Amino acid sequence: MTAEAPELATGRVRLRRLRPEDAPDFHQAFGDPAAMRFWDSPPTRDVAETEARIHASLSADPAVHAAFAVLARDHSARSWAWSTTMPAIPGNRRLGVGWLLVPRATGKAT
Repeated sequence: MTAEAPELATGRVRLRRLRPEDAPDFHQAFGDPAAMRFWDSPPTRDVAETEARIHASLSADPAVHAAFAVLARDHSARSWAWSTTMPAIPGNRRLGVGWLLVPRATGKAT
């Protein structure tokens, strides 16, 4: 199930729902052991495995998990980061947020 989500934009970046065609960009992060060192799964072996992760994220119940691509505001096609939301712990109304930077985007927050 893919939940409808608006695209959000700031002066520098935009956040949009993840798409399967994002796999080549995100494989730069998901296939990199250093980038994945704090993630909850091992690095992917190839772009196809990264695309399978994207499909799994898109098929998850959006009340439990939602994944977004963070891109340059100028609408360049390259993704900078993967951002996820996770449900609040029962009794705690906070929402968890996680992110994974594509290595080439590290240090580019200008």
